[in-house]
Amino acid sequence: MKFDIEEDNFSSIRSLAAGGLSNIWGGGISPYNKEELSKIYSRQRMNIVERAYKKINSIIHEGNRLGFKTIDEYQATYPEIALNSACLSVFKNQNSNNSLRFTLPLNALCRTDAKEDYKKLQDSWMGDFKTLTIFNSRLLLEKIKKKHPESYIKNIYIESIKKIGDIYFIYCLNLLTNEKLLIKSKNVFCCLGVISTTKLVLEMEQKFNQKYQLLNTPAASFLSFCYSKKYIAGNFSLNNLSFEININNQVISGGFFPLTFNLFEKISINWMLPRIFKKILHRLIFSRVLIANVFFPSDFSENSINLTEENKIIIYGKNKSFEIKKLYSEILKMLKNNLTKEKIIVLPFLQKILRPGEDIHYGGTISNINENKNLCCIEDGSLVNNKNFYICDSSSMPYLSGKPHSFNAMVNAAVIAIEYLSKNETKY
Repeated sequence: MKFDIEEDNFSSIRSLAAGGLSNIWGGGISPYNKEELSKIYSRQRMNIVERAYKKINSIIHEGNRLGFKTIDEYQATYPEIALNSACLSVFKNQNSNNSLRFTLPLNALCRTDAKEDYKKLQDSWMGDFKTLTIFNSRLLLEKIKKKHPESYIKNIYIESIKKIGDIYFIYCLNLLTNEKLLIKSKNVFCCLGVISTTKLVLEMEQKFNQKYQLLNTPAASFLSFCYSKKYIAGNFSLNNLSFEININNQVISGGFFPLTFNLFEKISINWMLPRIFKKILHRLIFSRVLIANVFFPSDFSENSINLTEENKIIIYGKNKSFEIKKLYSEILKMLKNNLTKEKIIVLPFLQKILRPGEDIHYGGTISNINENKNLCCIEDGSLVNNKNFYICDSSSMPYLSGKPHSFNAMVNAAVIAIEYLSKNETKY
């Protein structure tokens, strides 16, 4: 969805492809624990949440595990993936620590017989695999199109939504023909992404010039370098090693991404060097670089968003920078204790706390914790005072853990859908 947006200390990064940028870059699956889930759902809904976890996991991930306990389990599921040797060493030899835990990666990967051109382009980011593909929503949409072609309308841009009685009038524009299209519906399931959803709802409800919270998961990054003589870079550019740290009852997580040649080529595309020289540089130096990210929970964000009468979205970015810097320093110390013994050094330069929004994990604008109770969701995802209008993306999530976002956002949508179907006596 295109619209006028102004940002103050916030860098919103729009998706580069169907399914979301977070999926393409990392595709991480990191389920919330019971304590994190309790910040979003009531105890009565936990059985629905469990069903949603199983359902979404079976769709986006090869196998039915929500984690790999051993390297053998991982290799049995993905025999074509060779994980980075340094990451494997850290996992195998990690210190016993209740605060810090390293785990094998769990990514949104599934198998396909034949890849379409758009998937070949997206998957080139992770490595050269013939049948493995990064899951995104387009895979499901293609199945829906084949089974129910009448239920899918492509190239449509939603301009606005108006409510008249119990009917929602959805005003659309065909981006190819510029033809106007009006869709009427008694039920709306809005899942356009947080900023687009928020803009549509604020306009529909005529809530102008009022600030609403915008949650994000503040993030940091750093580079490390492995100097082991037995180092093997591997062939997988996505997360090769995950970690979780529990500090002051806050879960902070991250992952390590090897700089494979496939990824290095994309980063160095504008370097005026012959490809053979790039290969040499990569083999000698850059293949030993590990890119790491760190995600903090939304408790550390203080952003706001509003819509002006001129239909412009304004986002004000603010994180609890002092607390983040202090925790980030502690996290680096904890990680170094495990990395150093595996001959991995954290490089002192390019340690960076990202600007608000650069984490690409947003939510909470229309959740049930909003101070303005005239614009919020109740727990089943429905918009207050708007019967059968459901907010299915993370706009309705009142909390974001410091973890990869896509999987848990999909679970939230599934929880809303399962509950809706159960109320309407539709078989799930």
